[in-house]
Amino acid sequence: MTNLTRLLAAVAILGCGACGAPASDHDADPESSFLSATLTASSLQPPPQSADMNPKIAYDPCTMIPDGVVRKAGYNPATRNRYSGAPHSSVVIFGCDFVDDSNSAINPQSELKVASSNDSLNENRNSRTDPAYKHEPVVAVNVNGREGFQASDAPEYGTCYVYFATKAGTVTVIRRTTPTTHDYDPCAGMLDLAKLIEPTVGANN
Repeated sequence: MTNLTRLLAAVAILGCGACGAPASDHDADPESSFLSATLTASSLQPPPQSADMNPKIAYDPCTMIPDGVVRKAGYNPATRNRYSGAPHSSVVIFGCDFVDDSNSAINPQSELKVASSNDSLNENRNSRTDPAYKHEPVVAVNVNGREGFQASDAPEYGTCYVYFATKAGTVTVIRRTTPTTHDYDPCAGMLDLAKLIEPTVGANN
């Protein structure tokens, strides 16, 4: 073999050094890809906000929580359904509802609601601590660095809430057992659920 032949062979080996190597785990990040997705179905789009509404809501859970996040939370993305909160002259609520119909280990037979509103965290806290309503004590929480609190209705209602702040107002993650059972704590793992939802809000919202 001549020196030129040896040189060409060495270059060919070096050039294909990674030809058969498996893709790195870091080459594709499904977590990042599904967090950046936006759903575009016309039936899921939020209602318009009036020109004088301030602040306007930037985060819409029905079009900004991808199917992958819904599945990871233990719910069926095919049950995605838009809902609106009670009408109010100065408060806008964009809401989305999901149902767990697979009896998952994390959220057995429960309904997940995520609401984005332009009322403040303090306004929501004051509402949840109103002695006129039957409720459990409010507990301060931190949701991936966002200030928030956890609240629940009286045990017989089987409903738990985690509220956390956004630039426009508040996101509320709500879990309700269906049917209500007295031996299941609706707040079990609730903070982890809120932490899963929070990145879909976006760092700038």
